[in-house]
Amino acid sequence: MVPLNQVTCSDIDFEHIFEMSPDLIYVIDREHNIIRANMSFAKRLNISSDSLVGSKYFWCIYQKNEPPDFCPHVLLLKDSQEHKAELFIEAMDGWFSITATPLLNDEDEITGSIFIARDITEQKRLENELRDSEEKYSKAFQTSFYAIAITSVEDGTYYEVNHTFSALTGFTREEVINHSSIELNLWGDEEDRNKIISDLMEGNEVKGKEVELRRKDGELRSTLFSAQIIRLSNKPFLLSSILDVTEHKRAEEEIRQKSKELARLNAEKDKFFSVLAHDLRSPFHNLLGLSQMMVEDSPSLSQAEIQKTTRLMRDSITNVYGMLENLLEWSRMQRGMIPFEPAPMLLLPSISLEMKLAMELADKKDVVIYNTVPEDLMVVADQYLLGSILRNLISNAVKFTPKGEQIVIAAKPIPDGWIEISVKDKGIGMNQEMLDNIFRFEVNTSRKGTDGEPSTGLGLILCKEFVNKSGGRLWVESDEGQGSTFYFTLPGSGDEKAKQ
Repeated sequence: MVPLNQVTCSDIDFEHIFEMSPDLIYVIDREHNIIRANMSFAKRLNISSDSLVGSKYFWCIYQKNEPPDFCPHVLLLKDSQEHKAELFIEAMDGWFSITATPLLNDEDEITGSIFIARDITEQKRLENELRDSEEKYSKAFQTSFYAIAITSVEDGTYYEVNHTFSALTGFTREEVINHSSIELNLWGDEEDRNKIISDLMEGNEVKGKEVELRRKDGELRSTLFSAQIIRLSNKPFLLSSILDVTEHKRAEEEIRQKSKELARLNAEKDKFFSVLAHDLRSPFHNLLGLSQMMVEDSPSLSQAEIQKTTRLMRDSITNVYGMLENLLEWSRMQRGMIPFEPAPMLLLPSISLEMKLAMELADKKDVVIYNTVPEDLMVVADQYLLGSILRNLISNAVKFTPKGEQIVIAAKPIPDGWIEISVKDKGIGMNQEMLDNIFRFEVNTSRKGTDGEPSTGLGLILCKEFVNKSGGRLWVESDEGQGSTFYFTLPGSGDEKAKQ
């Protein structure tokens, strides 16, 4: 010990620092012996300072029989340099930041080292917790179902995005970082971003806002956009969470369209049964009346009266049969049971056949039907559908044409290889309201013919469906009191197709 009368202020300061320091301080000679230890070191090992003096440090500290190669004191003795290390010391149950500083004599020779060990256990715990937290955040950020992005509030520059964001936009992370959303043309409407920033700055919540974002390939995607302002390095950033709802909206639209179609079909069905019940009632009522008369009055009826009654019964049955034929075709069409087998064919034979079927009613009304269709004109059509179209149009023309008038059936080629067929009558015609609704099932446009013939309007709807199925179109021109002309088109067939 230094004699008291020789102690200097610097000696007192060193002693105070050495003993009172919270750090563990000990001095080791070249032979690894502890030659001095402070109270913090002794207290941590639960041994008195005097008891530590002369002990091998590697046994006290590392509980080993020889100094370990990683020890800063061992390294210092090899290269005469100060060494630092962070080590977990089991004997002291904690992590320590250790500094070994060379201890020199008057000739600048290393006689040992001064060890300073600072307890960093709590720091390590906090670092580990922070690292775990960052790892959890990173995993949550990258694996989120939502597209997440961090952008500058000032100019929209991207600082970080997750994998879902790249999948949504089609841009890789490298293509996005340090570029702005405006540069990348990501906004379907750039005003959406301005409105989001404005709302957040005013303290309003932005959550689930519907916006469109543009992908790299130009496709617009519907999204629900949520955002909040955060501060990083004391600067404002926009943290955005984006949910792609494009497929959901498409599914909603599909459901909406199907619901609309279902409502339309239900309306058609209700209308259909209403019309059917109404239009079938009249001919069956006539049949009941006529049959009742035949049962009760047949003994007193003359031959001429019986013949007239049976003719009326036949006409009613014929009308009912026509209705049921259209009903059957409509039902088969709705269920997709009508086959479609188009083939090249001459048009005239089909028209001639349907004219023949309509001639009985036409003769009764003294209506003349002129067929001006060229003999060699060919179309590509399904025989069954074409017959149904012609049968309905011709019978309708006869039904609404007064006695003594005429009907003209014509056909001609038109541009682009199509054939236009027309059925023109000089009947009662239609007003504009009826023209607007003539092909709509949900609107009742049925009316009786010039001789009181019943009509459901179903025949024209069938015609429209069958023409559409054939690839053509059907339309009508009419003036009230002046007659009507129904037109429809079918694909034409050249000579080469006719030979096949």
